[in-house]
Amino acid sequence: MAPSSGTRSSLSVIDLFAGCGGLTVGFSDAGFTPALAVEYDLPAAATYAANFGEDHVWWGDIADLPDDRIDEVDVVVGGPPCQGFSNLGTRDPSDPRNRLWREYVRVLKRARPRVFVIENVDRFATSAEFVLLREEVECGELRDYDVAWDILNAADYGVPQRRRRTILI
Repeated sequence: MAPSSGTRSSLSVIDLFAGCGGLTVGFSDAGFTPALAVEYDLPAAATYAANFGEDHVWWGDIADLPDDRIDEVDVVVGGPPCQGFSNLGTRDPSDPRNRLWREYVRVLKRARPRVFVIENVDRFATSAEFVLLREEVECGELRDYDVAWDILNAADYGVPQRRRRTILI
């Protein structure tokens, strides 16, 4: 069946803090085409490129991602670094990686997706940074989105481990 006038034949997704592409694989399996993947860690970016192709991979700091590399897409997904929030990490409120969700919001402003998903450790939901993110949702850059969030256990969704995650959609 041909797409109707004004619609794309494929849905597109941007994966921020992409790692090896764990979120991309799910969206790709559902028929989405990866438009951009941003990853700071070279081995992870190389693994992503091996899994999904290198033509849309930006290897480097998300803060250095030029605006002209960000196209409008249907969905943006990503899991900003969690080390500053995690029990296994530093749990350092001043860790500069804690603020990288702000770069995620910058990409949202350019990409104008219909839907976005942010994933992080459960402790993100009790952090000062999450309070600031919720302010963006309530009266800032994200106020036009209908946003829901919760702490979910990945084991309840088929993952073979108990892993509590903050999910914001």
